[in-house]
Amino acid sequence: MLGPVPPRVAAAAFALLVMVVLALVVSGENWVTRADLDVVQGVAADRTGVLGSVARAVSWFGNVLLLGAVAAVGAFVLRRSGAPWHLAVLPALAITTAAVVDPLVKLAVGRPRPPAELAEVVERATGFPSGHSAQAAALWFALAFAVSTGARGRRRALAVATCVVALVGVSRVVLGVHSPTDVLGGWCLGGAIALLAIEVVDRRDDARKPR
Repeated sequence: MLGPVPPRVAAAAFALLVMVVLALVVSGENWVTRADLDVVQGVAADRTGVLGSVARAVSWFGNVLLLGAVAAVGAFVLRRSGAPWHLAVLPALAITTAAVVDPLVKLAVGRPRPPAELAEVVERATGFPSGHSAQAAALWFALAFAVSTGARGRRRALAVATCVVALVGVSRVVLGVHSPTDVLGGWCLGGAIALLAIEVVDRRDDARKPR
């Protein structure tokens, strides 16, 4: 008989379900996609040079190359501090998974990005989900879990990670390269990946504890 579903697995499954529903919704033209376009057009109309520069800087916190470097440095520091291997490589596992899965979902959904004339930077891939948002959620949530200890420390680390992930997603809309639903889908995908990776690490820790 199957036991209860762990809360992290249930939360990850819900996030993936939301992403799938969003993918189905944005695959055609409807009031959601029209609202998306209205938001991007409104933001682009009010975007200043300073705001665009800030958004480009913030967007780097979702760039796969930077996140890969952060994961590598994090693994080195965690190992030097005595953390077990499976915890040290947790952020690397999360960002690698996100970097592999995101293009596959983009290919399956095939949603165009917002019109190029609204964009502050040039992006080539399709729109859904936002890769920067997915990668940021996967890496920063996993890293927050890996580097923190105790309930209070973990809550603080996750709060900081949440702020970073939120800003990255907003920056993609400000830059005009993603619609709000692209970002929401990316958050769902990256969050699910982080939750599942953390669950794997926690189970390994439980298995290593003496009975």
